[in-house]
Amino acid sequence: MFLASCSYIPLEVPLAAGLPGKRLFFTSSPVGNGDSLLPRDFCPYSRAFMRKYDSRDILAIAGSCDAMRRAYDCVRYWDLADHVLYVDVPRTADDGAVSYFAHVLRQMAADIEVACPGREVGETSLRLACEAMNTVRAAISKAATSMKRGVFSASQVLKATLDVNELISDTSRWGDRWSRDEEFTMDARDALAGTVAAQIDKLIAGGGGSQGLCRVGVSGTCLLDLSLVECLEEAGLDVVFIDSCMSLRMYDFSVDIESGGNIYEALARSYLSKPACPRMFMGDERILRLGALAARSGAQGLVYFTPKFCDLGYYDFPEIKHGLREIAGLPSLLLEGEYGAGRTGQLLTRAVAFREMLEGRRQLDEA
Repeated sequence: MFLASCSYIPLEVPLAAGLPGKRLFFTSSPVGNGDSLLPRDFCPYSRAFMRKYDSRDILAIAGSCDAMRRAYDCVRYWDLADHVLYVDVPRTADDGAVSYFAHVLRQMAADIEVACPGREVGETSLRLACEAMNTVRAAISKAATSMKRGVFSASQVLKATLDVNELISDTSRWGDRWSRDEEFTMDARDALAGTVAAQIDKLIAGGGGSQGLCRVGVSGTCLLDLSLVECLEEAGLDVVFIDSCMSLRMYDFSVDIESGGNIYEALARSYLSKPACPRMFMGDERILRLGALAARSGAQGLVYFTPKFCDLGYYDFPEIKHGLREIAGLPSLLLEGEYGAGRTGQLLTRAVAFREMLEGRRQLDEA
């Protein structure tokens, strides 16, 4: 199993080698000795990596921030994983960064081949894996579009996204059209794409839209789990977009494989140019994008969530808050916490207060 720490690590590469993978989402911080390997006043997502991995797993950790670099150091030092890769992700998307990241991805493919003898990342298989993942991302985008229209709630979309993430790694759910002993094939591409599309269509057919009173968007650094969005819905807020690596930043893009150029450069350019994370040097672009998302979805405010002790979140939020107020007149609410933060009374109280403030603004505008 290939386990990726970050949405900037392409799952297409391990898939091409016949190695199913998934983005690693945790439901909680580690318990026991694992929680003592990094300080308690440290990013909870990074601390969640402090656990023992299966000997067959390949753990890929992106150098997304200093906390994740320390997590990589600890995993290696304490021998928590037999195979751990460091993926250095640039902070820009210019030609130099694309060229460098393409080299990083080639090295990642070579490391996978070393860790799994007999598995190779062929160019044809890599293109087929890109086609499959493009279809997967398009299917989840379809669900997100339905969320904006109120067909179903944001928490349902997140649950579907997490299920699809698990589905990618569980070939038993694809049917019997791919032998894991071979590279990624056209049959495998069609099986994965078809299974994901069916799963999303099933969700959409189920309906169950949000009953929120005020529309808001959600952004931030790392959305740790579902509890925050569930808390906002309980507070009477209708979440209409989620700019997070558990949502839009994971699937709101596609890899350009039509140009016929170098496939690794196409992967590198597409991933570096996808909706930007706060770690990227694209502050103004992020503000404008959030403003456009709010305008298209009718959001009246933004809820910004950051894990506790997240330096990137504390640097990013003031710019987002002032930028959205300037360009769109949107108020912002900063919430922070650890795993299960949305199940605390404090966050619910603040979310309800934010909704009441938005309702008051709307009444003034209508008067």
